[in-house]
Amino acid sequence: MNLEEKKIEDFDSGDQIRIKLSDGQHLSGLVISKSGKEEKTKFQLLSKIEGVEVEFSFLLISPSIAEIKVLSRTEKTLLNRRAKLYFKEPK
Repeated sequence: MNLEEKKIEDFDSGDQIRIKLSDGQHLSGLVISKSGKEEKTKFQLLSKIEGVEVEFSFLLISPSIAEIKVLSRTEKTLLNRRAKLYFKEPK
């Protein structure tokens, strides 16, 4: 499946996204890192599964990703305008 055939919204680090995998499962979480250009883009997703925070790494052209939807975008403040988020702002 080509990158053009997939339903992928543009996202940045700090955004909340939901990923639909090719086997029908869904993952949602915070994008903590995004690097690369076009088809070589890779990103890391911080997700909470059964109360434990788990970090996933994906390539944007991975055949296991069917769709990416942005749930919410963050405002670009001093703490989250960086390319990689290794800590989160307290709410």
